[in-house]
Amino acid sequence: MSREHAAAMHPLPFSDQRFDRAELERQQLELLNNLIARARAGSAFHRRRLSAEPLSSLRDLAQLPFMTPDDLREQANALIVPPQHVARMVSLPTSGTSGEPKRVAFTEQDLLDTRAFFASGLHCIARTGERTAVLFPSNTPDGMGALICAALGDIGAVPVTIDLGQGLRRLVEALAGCGATSAVGSGHMLLAIARFCARHNVETGIERVLVSSDNASRSLIAGIGEGLACEVFEHYGMTETGFGCAVDCHAHAGMHLREFEMIVEIVDPASGTVLPDGEEGEVVVTTLRREAMPVIRYRTGDLARIMPKACPCGGSLRRLGPVRGHALAHSAEDRELETAFDEALFALPGVIDYEACCSGDEVEVRLEVLGEVPSCSLPRTTLTVVPFDEDAPLRNPKLSRLTY
Repeated sequence: MSREHAAAMHPLPFSDQRFDRAELERQQLELLNNLIARARAGSAFHRRRLSAEPLSSLRDLAQLPFMTPDDLREQANALIVPPQHVARMVSLPTSGTSGEPKRVAFTEQDLLDTRAFFASGLHCIARTGERTAVLFPSNTPDGMGALICAALGDIGAVPVTIDLGQGLRRLVEALAGCGATSAVGSGHMLLAIARFCARHNVETGIERVLVSSDNASRSLIAGIGEGLACEVFEHYGMTETGFGCAVDCHAHAGMHLREFEMIVEIVDPASGTVLPDGEEGEVVVTTLRREAMPVIRYRTGDLARIMPKACPCGGSLRRLGPVRGHALAHSAEDRELETAFDEALFALPGVIDYEACCSGDEVEVRLEVLGEVPSCSLPRTTLTVVPFDEDAPLRNPKLSRLTY
């Protein structure tokens, strides 16, 4: 499966991608060894970490050391192409540190590959000739919103951008009036819109949405679907993986992985041992084709599992189960607490976001709500409810999490 062949397959919806797994894995091994050679040639950081001896099987990947977010804080460490080949550089906060942000670089080809992946994944919600609302900032050239808009055009859909800086009420009015039948946005943005529509009995005309988040609780997904009366699809990805990693299909039985460009392992967060399909652990990603700044066994800090059975859609790509928690940041007990808070709080009518601070045995929670104050009783929890001003713009569209 050549790069040209893989790129040609991308415009197909994931449910239509069928292939021989043995051939895919042979190509993955070839790409993996090429990646290691490129990384060693372009970066002293990788030369120190990686042996020049080619791997003999994909199982040998488990012998390589992990990368962590801290490895991306210094661009020179992980960049494997000359700086003049970088088309875009993105800086991201590094969770849990006060130092330099992570820096993630992209070549022109990296951006084209992301656009192709988006085109494939957007088939689940977009239709030829119909409008799709893009609820991400889209003015930055080659930013995620701009790439989504370009990908929608590639599959014959019509992207519609909406000013996200206006108040929630006006944002919903703009969405309802733009003629879109589908939308893509963050979980925070879509949940706030859904809660507003449920409270005011607003019909937007949206039939399908794609939730693009690093993780989303089952209660959040249900809240979006109920509030907008639409079908909800999930996408999982991060900047470090080129914005994309996995996306849902109409079977809603897990998110199909971007296996043409990456290898995903699930490892025990404590020992680093690779776990079998079906067991939950930390998501570890290797990006096989990234040119500027590939990641090799990158610890994402997210928890999920590889679904053990074939997808009812008939596609051949492996699937990632629901993503939750942050494995690097907390203990196993804290991760369970975080998941419980996500599920319990987003299940409350009107809740659009929360912040929680855990100190010893006590937890202080600040809820942002639309409408009536919800009733909630959680052990060892002090609850502060803050009514959200429907005429105020939403904050940075990323759901809050527990801090310790």
